[in-house]
Amino acid sequence: MNALTSWWIRVRLVARVIACALALVLPDMATGGIAVVERLKPRIHFLLVAASEVSHRPSMPGTLADIKIIESALRLRQTPDSMTGTISRLSGPDATRANILGELDRLRAAAGPGEVVALYWAGASEADAGTDDVLLLAFDAFEADVARPSRALSLARDIVPLSSKRNPLTVIADGCHVGDALAGALSRQYPYFVALSSTKADEVAFDTPEGSAFAHGVADALRGEAADLDLDGFISAEELHHFVYPRVVEWGRLSGAVVQHPTVAGRSAHRVLLARYVPPGERIEIDDAALLSAGLAGRQITAINGTTVSDTRVEEQTKTLLLSEDAKPLLSSGVNVLQTAAQSFVVWREQGKLQRFKQPYGKSRAVIVAIDDYERKNDPKRRGPTGLAGLGQMVPIARSLSATLIKLGFDDVKTLFDAEAESANVEDLLKQFWDGGKYSDTDRLFVFFAGHGIKRDEGAWFATYDYQPERAKLTTVSMRDLTLRHAANFSAKHVFMAIDACHAGLALGHVLAEPARPKPDGEFAALSVIATDTSRKTRNVFVAGTEDEEAVYINGGIFSSALVAALNGDADSDRDNVIRLEELEAAVRMDVIKEARQTGRSQAPSMHRLTDLGEGRMVFLLRGFNRKD
Repeated sequence: MNALTSWWIRVRLVARVIACALALVLPDMATGGIAVVERLKPRIHFLLVAASEVSHRPSMPGTLADIKIIESALRLRQTPDSMTGTISRLSGPDATRANILGELDRLRAAAGPGEVVALYWAGASEADAGTDDVLLLAFDAFEADVARPSRALSLARDIVPLSSKRNPLTVIADGCHVGDALAGALSRQYPYFVALSSTKADEVAFDTPEGSAFAHGVADALRGEAADLDLDGFISAEELHHFVYPRVVEWGRLSGAVVQHPTVAGRSAHRVLLARYVPPGERIEIDDAALLSAGLAGRQITAINGTTVSDTRVEEQTKTLLLSEDAKPLLSSGVNVLQTAAQSFVVWREQGKLQRFKQPYGKSRAVIVAIDDYERKNDPKRRGPTGLAGLGQMVPIARSLSATLIKLGFDDVKTLFDAEAESANVEDLLKQFWDGGKYSDTDRLFVFFAGHGIKRDEGAWFATYDYQPERAKLTTVSMRDLTLRHAANFSAKHVFMAIDACHAGLALGHVLAEPARPKPDGEFAALSVIATDTSRKTRNVFVAGTEDEEAVYINGGIFSSALVAALNGDADSDRDNVIRLEELEAAVRMDVIKEARQTGRSQAPSMHRLTDLGEGRMVFLLRGFNRKD
């Protein structure tokens, strides 16, 4: 390549760059100067017009449905951070030429610098013979003795000149013969005018009582569903056209109606932005008016279950939660926590719908009793050994259980470990949960015993720290007493007792474990079951073994270890963040049987309800009302 050729290529390249730059420099008739068309993403003020009645023409009730559809979409997006500003509407006899022009002038005067004014037209229109103009037929377009519409709105003379650099103007017209006739000289003269129409210049528009395909397509786009082709986070007039075009054409072809081809015109069609882009997501119906009225409606969701999310909101008009792609995997079935800027909401998701989830319990407390030091090596009273073998890990496991219960929303956990766990102390603490006792305001009570169990006279006793073989019944706590006398006198609505000790099955005499319940069906069936179970009084007892089985100890009781793991989430088999008794029993039972078999032993935990003391069932909530939320 010689020097002359290289020089010529560089000159042509510079000339092309200059030409592209000059193409952006356009005359602005409103200001009389030169303006560079910039990306326009201000607030947009809409005038919605339904020319449903025009003299000498049949009425068009479908146009009322059109602007209702558009207004609904705009109201949905009318939040403090949205692009939608003022929304005005004129229809029927109010949609006169003077009223329409007057309202446009009012919106322009009220709009701030750079804010867009948009006219959505649904109604009759026709080509102005011999020109490229289009006439919008207002209510008073015709005079009684004049066939020609003398009072129609001329796009070229009445509407387009209203556009300016200060307030660009966009017309979205659902009418006949609009087309792109104004794409020539007028678009160069008025670069801040954009027109999107439902038809070509030689086509008629088709409407239905439920609204036109064009109106539905525009509404979907304004809700943020159009494709963000240039990935700038907004929907331009041109991108809106790309979204609407195939839908309108396909609707006409499939319905057998007139096929329309939407058009877009204007030098700024790719720069005037009409809506924010909303990434594809999932819509979840909110089937709870109280939840919406409590402050969730129309709110942006900032976090789901403690994880920050974007582009997720509650649409007030459609009563749906719109989940972005990043939010979808965070919203599980069952209990969830939705966080807005102002407050949090605990909701229940079932079968694609949401309802409010209410905390089923008032005060929740626990009594945890565990003993390892049966040899009394650390006895402050310096008594000798109890004669029972030391255990080693029951107290650490009990501490872990205490922490788990606090995490699950229990307000207070009372513990008696080793030297504290004498029979008198245990009895005194339990009685404080009776009617009239210090903790009689408890609504949910969890009682746990871990240590040695001894058998006397076909009954079972929990060996406390003060155990003396020769005074066995006076230095123990009767397991049958727990499930009869104490269970009957506890004031709490729900009581759950877990006993990890040998012969724990004898605490229930000959009460049999309950068969599994059938799986619920119907709308919000699972939530209804939880509501029923938690509203009724109940006494649930979970024992480490059946009848006279001995408990297996491997680094602590295998029943206690399995119970802690289950309550930390392992038992939530359906992943709804609620642990039901059936799930708890299944998880613990499976783990215990497996661990016991590995030692050549047999141990099978069992769950029971003392049905004469209530028909309910306690539940444990992994989310919504616990400390980590």
